[in-house]
Amino acid sequence: MVFAGRYEIIEELGVGGMGRVYRAQDTKLNEEVALKLIKPEIAAERRAVERFRNELKTARKIVHKNVCRMYDFHEEGKILYLTMEYVRGEDLKSLIHRTKTLSIGTAISIARQVAEGLGEAHKLGIVHRDLKPGNIMIDKDGQAKIMDFGIARVRQEKGITGEGAIIGTPEYMSPEQVEGKEADQRSDIYALGIMLFEMVTGRLPFEGETPFSIANKQKSEPPPDPRKLNPQIPAGLGRVILQSLEKGKEKRYQTTGELLADLAAVEKSLPATAGTPPTTLAPSRKITVTFGLRKIAISAVAVIVVAALVLFLWKPWAPGKMPFAAAQKPNLAVLYFENISQDRSLDDWITGIPQLLMTDLGQSKFISVLSYNEVYGILTDLGLKDAQKYSSADLTRIARQSQATHMITGSILKPGDKIIITLAMKESSGKDSRPWSEGFECSGEAEIPGVVDRMTTKIKQALGLTRSQISGDLDALTVDITTSSIEAFKLYNEGRKLYMAGKSAESIPPLLKAVEKDPEFAMAYRSLSVALTSQGRKEEGYRYIQKALEFSGKASPKERFWIQINYYDSSEKTYDRELETCQKWLDLYPDDTHAMMLTGFMYMNVEDFDQAIKFLDMGIQKGSVNPYSYYYLADAYNGSGAYEKGRQTAERGLSLSPDNSLIESCLFDSYVSQGKIDEAQALLEKWAAKNHSLMIDLMKGDLKAIQGKYDEAAAIFAKYDPLNDYIKTRLPFLRLSDGKIHQATELARKAEDHLSLIYLNYRAGDFEGALAESQKALQDALKKGSLRDQAWTLQMRGLVELALGDFPAAWRTAEELKKCAEGAVNKKLVRHHYFLTGMIEREAGRYASAIGDLKKAIALRPDESRDSSAPRNPIFFDGLAAAYFKSGDLGRAKEQYRKIQSLALGRLQYGDIYATSFYWLGKIAEKEGNKAEAVENYRKFLDLWKDADPGLPEVEDAKKRLAALKSP
Repeated sequence: MVFAGRYEIIEELGVGGMGRVYRAQDTKLNEEVALKLIKPEIAAERRAVERFRNELKTARKIVHKNVCRMYDFHEEGKILYLTMEYVRGEDLKSLIHRTKTLSIGTAISIARQVAEGLGEAHKLGIVHRDLKPGNIMIDKDGQAKIMDFGIARVRQEKGITGEGAIIGTPEYMSPEQVEGKEADQRSDIYALGIMLFEMVTGRLPFEGETPFSIANKQKSEPPPDPRKLNPQIPAGLGRVILQSLEKGKEKRYQTTGELLADLAAVEKSLPATAGTPPTTLAPSRKITVTFGLRKIAISAVAVIVVAALVLFLWKPWAPGKMPFAAAQKPNLAVLYFENISQDRSLDDWITGIPQLLMTDLGQSKFISVLSYNEVYGILTDLGLKDAQKYSSADLTRIARQSQATHMITGSILKPGDKIIITLAMKESSGKDSRPWSEGFECSGEAEIPGVVDRMTTKIKQALGLTRSQISGDLDALTVDITTSSIEAFKLYNEGRKLYMAGKSAESIPPLLKAVEKDPEFAMAYRSLSVALTSQGRKEEGYRYIQKALEFSGKASPKERFWIQINYYDSSEKTYDRELETCQKWLDLYPDDTHAMMLTGFMYMNVEDFDQAIKFLDMGIQKGSVNPYSYYYLADAYNGSGAYEKGRQTAERGLSLSPDNSLIESCLFDSYVSQGKIDEAQALLEKWAAKNHSLMIDLMKGDLKAIQGKYDEAAAIFAKYDPLNDYIKTRLPFLRLSDGKIHQATELARKAEDHLSLIYLNYRAGDFEGALAESQKALQDALKKGSLRDQAWTLQMRGLVELALGDFPAAWRTAEELKKCAEGAVNKKLVRHHYFLTGMIEREAGRYASAIGDLKKAIALRPDESRDSSAPRNPIFFDGLAAAYFKSGDLGRAKEQYRKIQSLALGRLQYGDIYATSFYWLGKIAEKEGNKAEAVENYRKFLDLWKDADPGLPEVEDAKKRLAALKSP
């Protein structure tokens, strides 16, 4: 539709206070604009129209990157409309609604941009008067733009609103506006304060049942402290918000410049990765894809023959006439097919055709398709892994667990030389009991990929996609995104089935044969790489993922993204490339839950838990049924310290995927980290009664260790391979927990665990041995490309150098650590630099500097979770506690030692620090003159280390002190 002979209407964007808004193409200037039609009742008020015209003339003077440009005001007969800059993105209100709360860095970034845009308007004497999240657009680069300058004043004209109506939006109105007084720039600052409050807390400061009750609260009630609603809000930001919301405008920030200065100070104090994260994922460059529309149709005679042969009882529906075309984006579950032929050679296609169909349909921008992994997992959970035929009850259970809107089933028959494949699709809601069905005929197996191409087009038609949608969809031919070799595909399918069944070693031979048959089979190379890597054959795995990358042009867009992610996953230095790949994926498929899950996982790798939680939760809200979504989200909540949310997420995951050991481990962590040891014990007993697994045994051992039952824990771990990555660290550190340092060192030496040996030698006083192990560990870290292990190794080397009294060497290592962190995508690794500089300053007697650096290190650490760096937390608190103790601040030292005792998971790797914390609390109590408390702590320490190595200085000193305290 062309409006006013110039503007081609593309779509309606919504209805605002002034009228309907459309996205339109200005055919004269060949650019997109936003076109706003003014409501007739407003257009009828000539005085209001003139005021409107004058206000917009003024508003057009604002030229700023954070203000949406106003273009022109037009009259077309009795129709009034205006045009303005079109911003591609979403408004802030929608963003808040979608994400619940924004990360602190994102909220500050948006507030800063809005304040800068307001500042430009205020310099021109222009006040917005109706600032609110609905008037702030966020584009794909995270840039904020203010809309509708000049409109609020026009809406105040008499006659436009009813008698006694409140002008503006009560939730964001300043007290002076509520009282009918003139608004100035401080009124806009008040509204921005409310928006900032809403972004970081997820709620408004003033709420009520009516606009008048809300307006009255704006005038008379003090705002709640935002930090009580969200303890993660920095104190400085809390002060900024509350000053912006002062009732008296003379007490507020007087200019946006003042506000910006305080926001900059808060932003500077944030961790490096929290400063200005993007609010959405924007692509770094365009992706070239191949389009294709299939035009091959099956004859009506063949359909009739097929229907008769398979005794199909359902009435077929004509393509495009299916009675359940869903309003939402369809989500398809393609289940295994049934071989109803006597020819067992067709058994390969029971899973082969569904896999081809998932790959082909999965290219579409207009439908979602469960992956092969998801379908396999759901069928396994429901005990239907080996089924080919599904009852109505089965389909109902599958639909409930998969959240699929449509279920696709099928059968294969071979009468004579022909292969006949039938396809049926049924809506999961059961609105219509009759599925759409159709039959397809081919002369042999070589034609099956072409049949799948035809099936895809028919399914799209049956779902109600328009001709233009189908022709414009991503739809490369199946052979172009898999393989043209039927033999290679069947070998690949065999390998995939073995891998999914947990037989990764057995999956390797058929996958090798598959790439021999087709040396350009990208999907097979990727699966081969994953299988080899899972068997510890990482170098071979890397070689094959390089081959997959080389031929990734012969894969679907999603498979190409998987290949790139697997390729970049070989090193922490390429986490940014992985995130870039996820960004491309989400740009092409904005609703893809796999991409959301992987993006969340990537953010977890760089310890940006706010962003990780955002994307993982978004994926679950969009319908992800992948158990890893719940595992990663629960782990991210635990890593951010939100243990209760971690518990709730894990329980939701287990309700969908019972007996999932990874999700169980997150639930276990949530309880343990909250000190709920009895509840964790009960969970383990319940799980063990249903299912015995390695993970349950490992959690049992961990719980025994946390309870101080070290021998019982060791007995559990001793049942397993001592070179298992988990066991080889657990056994030595168990012995360290009860003071058997030399035994712990021997165990680690047998396992050739150089990383653990640095600390164990350091703890035993063998500093030369610790330096030698640090050199080996550093070589291992560089070989693996692990910056995290490199940072940890350098930190420990610096501590050893410090113990040897070599301050210059320790400072050089601290600088090396800083460079290591600068080269990492995870900027939080700089915590190791701060920790080491803090320890150096402590030993030099500069306690204020030491405490400052050590607090910075602690602020950048993750909380307790399955994250491999989490158990390293106690050493940070131990360093800070000792700094406070040496400075004479006994109260704060005591606080840090008690924090160490609360880190239940940290006790698993640093049980020695847990034990010695009681020794130090005894010394603190002794200095404070609290004899009973000192005795209690010394006894607790000596009980924990009753079988410790002889001659340990803490043990000898504690015995002497306890004897002295007990003597009359």
